Amino acid sequence: MGWPLNTNDLRKLNFPIGETIPKENTTGWIDHLMITAASSHKQLAHDFLEYMIEAKTQKLITDRTHYTPANPGASQFLTPDEIKGLHLDNPMPTCSESIFGRTFLVARSTTKSGTR
Repeated sequence: MGWPLNTNDLRKLNFPIGETIPKENTTGWIDHLMITAASSHKQLAHDFLEYMIEAKTQKLITDRTHYTPANPGASQFLTPDEIKGLHLDNPMPTCSESIFGRTFLVARSTTKSGTR
């Protein structure tokens, strides 16, 4: 069990490690950034959030964390090895996560614009 960050860092060190996606599927992970009603810098917060979801920024985040980018448009900046390492070549269309008894589905498909 581990995160893509761990697996890919070990691969860079030529450590013999592999990953597999179980037939039952995998969990998803979602972090949140929020703008509060009391924020006095709402435009700056909006600008930051827009920057964070841009395809190029998602590629930079992927470079460091090795996490799958939230913006599918980042794939255009990934090498074929990175796409394979992030399982973006996996034909399975969704992953699911159960949180407090509720199941969420996260689509891993691309759009024409490359954003969701």
